[in-house]
Amino acid sequence: MIYDYINDEQLQFVGNNEEIAIDDPCTARYNDKMQSQVREIAKKLGFYLKELDYNGEITTCCGYGGLTCFSNKELKRIS
Repeated sequence: MIYDYINDEQLQFVGNNEEIAIDDPCTARYNDKMQSQVREIAKKLGFYLKELDYNGEITTCCGYGGLTCFSNKELKRIS
């Protein structure tokens, strides 16, 4: 997963315990390993994580995952 490609020595403490929230994408709803790795990276960068009410398996969907071609025409042209 993502954390497997990051060397801990490359991470710099930049967050200064600033509070952030991570919005899990609905496409990663059942990918516990990826969700935990993203959170671990954020913590190692020095951020304090505040969990959203709807996260992990109960994360909400923005509705744009399959509609990117309509919501972001520039991105559609690139891909």
